[in-house]
Amino acid sequence: MNSWWIPAVNASEVAFSLLNLALELGAGRQEIEAALAGKVNPSDVLWRRLAKKSRWLLVLDNADDTGTLAVGGRPAGDGNGWLRPAETGLVVVTSRLSGGHGWGACVEDHPLTWLPPEEGAQVLLDLARHAGSEGEAASLSTLVGGLPLALRHAGSHLASPFAQERSFAEYRDALSSQFSELMGGGSSDRETVTSTWELSLHQLAQQGRPQARGLLEVLAWFAPAIEIPIRLLDHQVLESVCDVDDRGAVSNGLSALLSVGLLDVRHDAEARPQWVVVHPLVAEVTRQRALASSEDRGLTHFVLVQRMLAGATLESPLDAGTWPSYSEIIPHVEHMIERHPECPEGQECCPEGFRELVLSCGHYLYVSGQYSRGRELMWRVWNHWKGVRGDRDPHVLSAANRLGSTLTELDENEQARDIFTMVHGHRRSLLGDDHKETLAVANNLAIALKNLKDYKAAREILAATLTHQCRVLGPNSPSSLRSASNLGTVLLRMQEYGEAYGFLCDVLERRQATLGPLHRETLWTEHCLALAMDGLGRRSDARATLLEVVAKYAATIGVEHPDTLLAQESLEGLSG
Repeated sequence: MNSWWIPAVNASEVAFSLLNLALELGAGRQEIEAALAGKVNPSDVLWRRLAKKSRWLLVLDNADDTGTLAVGGRPAGDGNGWLRPAETGLVVVTSRLSGGHGWGACVEDHPLTWLPPEEGAQVLLDLARHAGSEGEAASLSTLVGGLPLALRHAGSHLASPFAQERSFAEYRDALSSQFSELMGGGSSDRETVTSTWELSLHQLAQQGRPQARGLLEVLAWFAPAIEIPIRLLDHQVLESVCDVDDRGAVSNGLSALLSVGLLDVRHDAEARPQWVVVHPLVAEVTRQRALASSEDRGLTHFVLVQRMLAGATLESPLDAGTWPSYSEIIPHVEHMIERHPECPEGQECCPEGFRELVLSCGHYLYVSGQYSRGRELMWRVWNHWKGVRGDRDPHVLSAANRLGSTLTELDENEQARDIFTMVHGHRRSLLGDDHKETLAVANNLAIALKNLKDYKAAREILAATLTHQCRVLGPNSPSSLRSASNLGTVLLRMQEYGEAYGFLCDVLERRQATLGPLHRETLWTEHCLALAMDGLGRRSDARATLLEVVAKYAATIGVEHPDTLLAQESLEGLSG
């Protein structure tokens, strides 16, 4: 039986993971890219494939917000989105929300309260086989309510070589004596679970590793259940929460959290530790407790995570070789934007380095063809930042410009045109007509106008922009060549094939010399040049060129990228 496990704590990651599953099940490249670009409903792409398979299990784990399973405007409970009746397999959703929270009629609610003592005992014995008898394990299971997470944590704690308690009985006695102190006399299931790791943190402090609590409070701000690259955990940044005069405080504290099961480590294919993961319940409760004890403390931890993310050494996303690194951190960037706490008036809660990283992530989503996800991120960022920093702030204007670019790819060109017009006006007044950023947004405005079939206006803007760029930046600057290539595409739309051909030949030669023959923008110009050849009646030359372009795209940015698929579509059009 085939089975797949998907974390369901982030809507964007759910969509991305389930579309990858659809691709694995045989979905076409064009379908996947159309779904990522927001042109078709992603859930339809997945379910067409699942319906053709038999005996499968899909687990959507930790869906504590039904919004993470909404798709294309369809709520999770509608029965025609990610969650649908399945005849050939089974979808299991784990959540702390019961059936009365909008899951819909096609979902059967199976409350899971606790494991019976004998089953709970087996969980403990599997994790800590030398900690006592089956009866002692059953007694401890009864104390923690038979809750699986509490059992897992207790077993991991006892398996640690650093634990004070060495047996089920000792752990039970310690938990019983400190339960009221740790939990304030509470009795809910969540309090029962959290008491187990509170005991671990308390004892780590007694063993001389009090920094473990502060480190966990920082890690809790990363996206829960999503792998955190270990390379992001900057020890100099984390030292500020350790309160221990020890050069190895961070390493020791992280090792302590790992030893008692409050962190999980994930390894790469060569068994090297590369990531850590915090359980979503651990993260949520830790974060909420830190905020409840001191809002300033919680906000400080939030900013520290921003600083560590900003310290990621990422090159320009124009190089497709950087995309795996971006894909690792972007769920955490999205989480920070979605869960941004309210900042005290006059206090900066979003460091400049993090704002730059967010803009780079938006650029990555754009150049990698993830247009819908890019729109969601940049829309949130633009609205949040302009509310804090004002609509003329440079980073706010850059976010708006990035948003407009994704909108043009999603064929939402009227809104893109309005955004570009606004940004262009502000940049002209702030930076002047000849500034490179003013000229860049003028180029983008022309693209929106071209897509709206206002070719005359687009041509005029691009010709004027190119003149300025050649004078200020030089004719071979990436910005100048971008505007020149776009002017060539406008000439194509106007069916001025001879002029377009000559223009694009010149741009291609210069792009090959400055950017290289395999650069994504070089290949786009070569693609457009093939269309000009076809317009001039040179169909065989156009077909040969497009064959090369498709092969080069596939080798550099992948067969599923929208640019590759568009070139393939152009090639098929010539073959028809």
